[in-house]
Amino acid sequence: MFAHNFYLQLASETGVPCLLVFIYLIVFIYKKMTNPFLKTGFLAILIQNIFEYNLFILANGILFWSIAAYAIKPTGVSVHSYLEPETKPILLRFALILLLIIYSNGVYKVYLSTNYYNQAEIYFKDKNLELAQNYLDKTIKTKPDFWQAYYKLSAVRIEQFKGTRFKSYLYEALTASEKTKSHNPYFKYYYAKKSH
Repeated sequence: MFAHNFYLQLASETGVPCLLVFIYLIVFIYKKMTNPFLKTGFLAILIQNIFEYNLFILANGILFWSIAAYAIKPTGVSVHSYLEPETKPILLRFALILLLIIYSNGVYKVYLSTNYYNQAEIYFKDKNLELAQNYLDKTIKTKPDFWQAYYKLSAVRIEQFKGTRFKSYLYEALTASEKTKSHNPYFKYYYAKKSH
């Protein structure tokens, strides 16, 4: 579900141009920092995200960007005078706001779809197949390339078949397995093969 590398994940979800803008912004912020402790912490978080995706977690992302904003604020300058229109070009403001919207949208979709998927797993374990299916549908609607949701939906359909013996559930399980494979080519048709 995650690349376990924030930069690869960002590039795969928003594209390479957005990754380049992100890297430019990080370099810009790092050069503006004067406090060595904040600079070290900022760099440590960035290095750690080579192996993790912490910045996609909403609370971590907000904390990271808040620290970055605090670290580049000039000393002795009030917030109001620093944000006056003549001190910042309008195009730069627009670019930063656009980047923030793209970033927030990606983070929110990952958070929401993961939350729906976790709810579906809980209901599936409790044998409440209808609610599990509803949450899996919400997961897929929020993030259509969430391959685990199709995989779990296949399992739900097999369980529904076991309970009702309606063959349409087997076809739906096979369809869900095929969609799983289209989003993850390494996936094996486990549930569909098991049903036949």
